[in-house]
Amino acid sequence: MRAPCRILLSQTGLLPAAFAHDGDAIEAGRIYMAPPDHHMVLGSVSIRLNVSLR
Repeated sequence: MRAPCRILLSQTGLLPAAFAHDGDAIEAGRIYMAPPDHHMVLGSVSIRLNVSLR
């Protein structure tokens, strides 16, 4: 049930929302979300994803 958040943001918000991928360039006007069980770290120009340890 985690994907509906992304769908809800994309359908009702003014900005496109998507799960981030490791190494993605950060673009203005987009909503980035960490995939399930990942931590997202924003660098100055790109996104890094780390797997969560449970």
